Amino acid sequence: MTGERLRHRRSDSTFRAEGSATHVAVTKGATHYRAVGNRFEGGAIELADAAFGASSTLLHTGNVESGVTRTSFPAAGPRVVDTANVVV
Repeated sequence: MTGERLRHRRSDSTFRAEGSATHVAVTKGATHYRAVGNRFEGGAIELADAAFGASSTLLHTGNVESGVTRTSFPAAGPRVVDTANVVV
């Protein structure tokens, strides 16, 4: 979808997944993702590099990830902030 952007916001919530379920999967496009102060239990998070290019932003901070698999996650940088999370 040329010219379209995905805006994804999650805050102060608990997300539970069973088995191989995925909480969020963003694999391409221009994306603005924000997850702050959440609890993710089980399952996976997939945030691919292709979804976070020059016109995208990612803020994933202050979250608790319990038993979550990060199947893909871009490297931290000026537009990708992944700090202050608790992973158990």
